Amino acid sequence: MIRWRPRRRGNYENPLDEIQTGVRYTPAHQPPAGLDDAISLFVNEIDFLIFSEFTSFAQVANFYLSWSHWTLEDRPETEIGHESPAYGRRMRLFFNRLEVGEVIIRPAAGARITKDNEASARIEFDYAQFIEHGEVHGLLMSLGELIVPDSTKAHEKLALDVDRVMARHLWNVTARPDAVPSLLFSCEGTYEFYRLRRDKGLLA
Repeated sequence: MIRWRPRRRGNYENPLDEIQTGVRYTPAHQPPAGLDDAISLFVNEIDFLIFSEFTSFAQVANFYLSWSHWTLEDRPETEIGHESPAYGRRMRLFFNRLEVGEVIIRPAAGARITKDNEASARIEFDYAQFIEHGEVHGLLMSLGELIVPDSTKAHEKLALDVDRVMARHLWNVTARPDAVPSLLFSCEGTYEFYRLRRDKGLLA
């Protein structure tokens, strides 16, 4: 008997129904107005710059994911810290109409304003073991390609990192077949591919 965790929202008694037979979600974006409510002690120039640069990330990602059942939707909240205040862009992640997790964009660790600014993306979601391999792999690769540097070496490393995360998740599921563990993936980089798509107006 699978132990469903009640942490995700949605009127789905059994998430498998929506995963297997549902239709792709149409987002109702609620983008935040800005970082005006952030505690000034915990934000600086790079926070404001990355926040501004990624205004269109959900729309670009949805265009890039149009082949799939995934959708991102902007959230109005900006606070992402747990142990201490931190701020960034938060997006709900849907598989069909089932809300499964969240994507967070913020400056890369230790980032400062330079000619090659760096952002980080954190992707966390449930129910990965019930979703086809190609969908999960495609989500992580597609979002990762929008963030990591646009180079062969960076893309090869991204592919290896995605494979490692998926293999680790499979191991955890095999070890605890009665549970539904979250899949967590993060990456960082100079987001050239995202800027190129954004500047071309490839939005959805």
